[in-house]
Amino acid sequence: GLGLDAVSAGELLTALRGGVPAERIVLHGNNKSAEELALAVEHGVTVVVDNDHDLELLAAIAGARRSVHQETYIFAADRLGARMLAALAAAAARGVEVRVLVDGFGGGEPARRMQGELGIHGAAVRIFRPERWWRMERKLLRRLHRKLAVIDERIAFVGGINILDDFTEVPARDGGGGPRFDFAVRCEGPLVSAVAQAMHRLWWTVG
Repeated sequence: GLGLDAVSAGELLTALRGGVPAERIVLHGNNKSAEELALAVEHGVTVVVDNDHDLELLAAIAGARRSVHQETYIFAADRLGARMLAALAAAAARGVEVRVLVDGFGGGEPARRMQGELGIHGAAVRIFRPERWWRMERKLLRRLHRKLAVIDERIAFVGGINILDDFTEVPARDGGGGPRFDFAVRCEGPLVSAVAQAMHRLWWTVG
């Protein structure tokens, strides 16, 4: 095999594109196969954890030029929610297409208020299966638990992190706030179009 003690993303792609079969590449001291790493490199996949996800998503929205599409189960009316709301409003105000889809149960009243708060800036907010407890239907138990964001159809965030400032709200042993532990992946490359298409389909289904 082609042994690589230290390999950069560029070196790995060069080797693969140069005709070296992935199965012949041995990454010494690395427990990932070349195929796995090549896939991660091709799609620009990086892991973002906890608060880093919030900061990177806010920065991506601030840099958006064409579109920001977001799905979430919870969009809380807290500090993070206010920052995210302001970033989305600013994007819409500068002409970016902003679409937000929030679950009807997880989003609750804050999600309904968002329709007006973002609507005045030209953004669109839709509620996935609004609460109708006076008419119980089995399908209402199926909620929107996806946490996705696609910016300019160039960057995608996929993971398990809601728009919720629970970083300091989880009790810790010392009586203070402790961090949540959750993660997402940030993607660039061919994978983004698949995420965007899935979001487009659900948006028009809900609409």
